[in-house]
Amino acid sequence: DSKRFVQYLHDPNDPNTISSPIVGNQGIIEDKQGNIWIPHTIAGGLDMIPAYAARKDSNVIIRYNSHNTNFSDDRVSRVLEDKGGNLWVGTLGGLYRFDEKNNNFLLVPFTQNKTIDFPAGHFTIATDGRIYMGTSSEGFFTFDPMKIKPNTTPPKIYINDFQINNMPVPIRGQRGDTLAWESPLELSILYTDSIKLRYSQNEFTFSLVALNYNYPERTRYKYKLENFDKDWNETDNKKPFAYYTNIPPGKYTFRVIGSNNDGVWNEEGDTLHIVILPAWWQTWWAYLLYAALAFVILYSFYRYQLGRQLAKAETKRLLELDTFKSTLYTNITHEFRTPLTVILGMAEQVQKNPKDSLQEGITMIKRNGKRLLELVNQMLDLAKLDANQLSAEYVQANIVPYIAYIVQSFESFAWSKNIRLHFLPKEENVLMDFDKEKLLQILTNLLSNAIKFTPENGDIYVQIEKQQRGKHPQLEITVKDTGEGIPLDQQTKIFERFQQVDDSTTRRFGGTGIGLALTKELVHLLNGTITVQSDIGKGATFIVTLPIHNETNLVESITDVPKMNENMVSTTNDSEAAETSLNLPILLIIEDNADVITYLQACFKQNYRIEVAENGKIGIEKALELIPDIVISDVMMPEKDGFKVLTTLKQDERTSHIPIVLLTAKADFASTIKGLERGADAYVSKPFNEQELRIRLNNLLEIRKRLQFRYAQLSPAPTEDKETQIEDAFVAKVRAAILEHLDDENWKIPQLASQLRLSREHLHRKMKSLTGKSTSQFIRFVKMHQAKDLLETTDLNISEVAYRVGYKELAHFSVAYKEEFGVSPSAVRK
Repeated sequence: DSKRFVQYLHDPNDPNTISSPIVGNQGIIEDKQGNIWIPHTIAGGLDMIPAYAARKDSNVIIRYNSHNTNFSDDRVSRVLEDKGGNLWVGTLGGLYRFDEKNNNFLLVPFTQNKTIDFPAGHFTIATDGRIYMGTSSEGFFTFDPMKIKPNTTPPKIYINDFQINNMPVPIRGQRGDTLAWESPLELSILYTDSIKLRYSQNEFTFSLVALNYNYPERTRYKYKLENFDKDWNETDNKKPFAYYTNIPPGKYTFRVIGSNNDGVWNEEGDTLHIVILPAWWQTWWAYLLYAALAFVILYSFYRYQLGRQLAKAETKRLLELDTFKSTLYTNITHEFRTPLTVILGMAEQVQKNPKDSLQEGITMIKRNGKRLLELVNQMLDLAKLDANQLSAEYVQANIVPYIAYIVQSFESFAWSKNIRLHFLPKEENVLMDFDKEKLLQILTNLLSNAIKFTPENGDIYVQIEKQQRGKHPQLEITVKDTGEGIPLDQQTKIFERFQQVDDSTTRRFGGTGIGLALTKELVHLLNGTITVQSDIGKGATFIVTLPIHNETNLVESITDVPKMNENMVSTTNDSEAAETSLNLPILLIIEDNADVITYLQACFKQNYRIEVAENGKIGIEKALELIPDIVISDVMMPEKDGFKVLTTLKQDERTSHIPIVLLTAKADFASTIKGLERGADAYVSKPFNEQELRIRLNNLLEIRKRLQFRYAQLSPAPTEDKETQIEDAFVAKVRAAILEHLDDENWKIPQLASQLRLSREHLHRKMKSLTGKSTSQFIRFVKMHQAKDLLETTDLNISEVAYRVGYKELAHFSVAYKEEFGVSPSAVRK
């Protein structure tokens, strides 16, 4: 009716096209519902265009073939509709009737496995409704379609045989079978609802049978082992078996269903419950045994690990103890070696030159002897406290003036450090029993620490206040400083013996770790308490609380307090000891002990211009500022230790050439190797011999002279010495810079210093130390040697050579050349 044609083509990539380009001749029909059926004689099966799609010329096409129907062959010859509206389809695999209910095709049994070829027109329906079908080779056959009815009876399905490991399973107890005693079957499998199998019987086969006698060859089976298979497995009458292997222990249900020749399924089928027992090593009691064994192993491992950890902890404890002992011995030996160095050295100075060194030497010897005695007494007091042999000897007096005397004795010491010492008593008179010697030791330790840890321009406050706590009055003595403070995690440790806030082996501020421990023990001996309050960067406050009693004999006053400045402050005047001659080499002494500095100044003031730095930080700053000829540095110092000084100066290009002698109380082999590995030119232990130290300094300066001779050559020979290689690189860089600007008359010292990123003074000091020449002399040295080479190897005239090396005036060039080589340029050309 649309008066137009619609062409249907086959596209293998489009499922909405016809299945094959070859369509059966006179084979297309329209059924009573208006559906168009299209057979494909070569391949492709049968296509159907639904009536609604045909009316609208739509591209909707439904395909029927061996993939989605019962067709055994996709070569369809003819399609015919009988009077009852049933559709009959002839294929090379037989005749099929369309089952509209199930949307499938049922095979007419008597045509199965017949090769039917329906030529055009050889397919018709008689007036009585019979169908006549002609073939190419099988004659023709006829049937009444109304009498061919589908088989609607589902078959009964049974499991009729059972095998284990491909072996038949006998019935238990059956005679003549040696395996019957271990069979899982008490009855035939046909009458068995459940079986139990051992773990080794996990490979089994079921034989299936369906009671369908109407074309039994078309019977189909589906089976499933629940708890193992996810989907149904399908087989046919040719191989009606279900085979399973390696089934793990557990509970399963085997189900089988089947269909008759027309596809009617028995959904109930047959069922067999199966239990596969685990191996003995997989049973609950085995797992219990495993758990017990695992517990024993884990417990043994735990005990083993615990033993290892305890041994490791013990090893660590012993290592920490060894480290602690090493640190303790190092600290104590440092405290002893430093005064001994001064005593022995000054004794030698007095012996050699009694006229100039007698008074000063005796003073320093006495002061350092008292320091040694004080250290020994502190250690002895601790020993007496441990043995309960130290007792308090009380007197009753006004304690405020006595404390004032002690504080005043520290004023000179504090003044020498530019620290202000304030005494602020809130009470003028506090009459009480106290032990003057013990109180002196307590306040001496607290004030010494306060001065030691307070920087320049800092303040120290000593306060006295009477407190009434409960029924008993108490005296509270507070020592507060504005130093660096004590970390919170260290505040509980500072009263332990041989403990220090800075726990490094080089000790930032020195000490043995005895003072505060002794202080605490003495306070406890006096029935008092001592506490500390501190914040980092805000200083520390020590509070000593003593009970006030009035039980001993009363005395009027106590003023026999030693002068702390006599014992603790050096009286040397650095300006008097300083060498003022500018022609002498500069010796920088970095040392935190004033007496050692005085001794070193006395030893070397005749041969060196001496500069002093009281700690490592200041020492580095002075070394970078002065560029000294040689450095003597202590190892254990405040701020930065000697190793940090050594590393910093050796890694800086400005000071890498300076010989550095480490002077320390750490005389062990490991410390010596450590210092030498970091680049120390010499490592001298305290107490040292003046002559030995003097020889070492002279030898180091002699090595510098050899270095100067080396750089007097334009091309020094290669060397394996790493330090010399560093200086070779620097001198080579200077030479390269000079040669780069050789012909520039205006390129001089300021430009060279700028290019090397050094100040003129630093450059001058380093060049003088390395080459023995000033910077200007070295520039001329390089230029003259370059001119000499040009004169000897080229044809350039003297004026051209002068111009090449940056001299515009020939006269100036000639003078410089003659000063360098002793002959004029013209004499070279002759």
